[in-house]
Amino acid sequence: RARQLLLQTEMPITDVALACGFVSPPHFTKCYHERQGRSPSEERRLRRERLVSGAAQRPSDAAPMAPEAMPASPEPHPTPIDKAAE
Repeated sequence: RARQLLLQTEMPITDVALACGFVSPPHFTKCYHERQGRSPSEERRLRRERLVSGAAQRPSDAAPMAPEAMPASPEPHPTPIDKAAE
């Protein structure tokens, strides 16, 4: 859960620690490092680096996909009928 919060949110590390049940951010950092092999701040730094390098690799002037080249949308599933509502 902590890794998910670190990678998918901008929550401060102290808030991530508290959200995961730790009352001491330093203890959270120690436990996180032991389990993940890097500190929470290193995890965030690596995430930012991946985001920046991913953005740099994407062409910014790419033309939008033509509608005929887009994959077809699947047919919507019928909504189940609620027998209790009848």
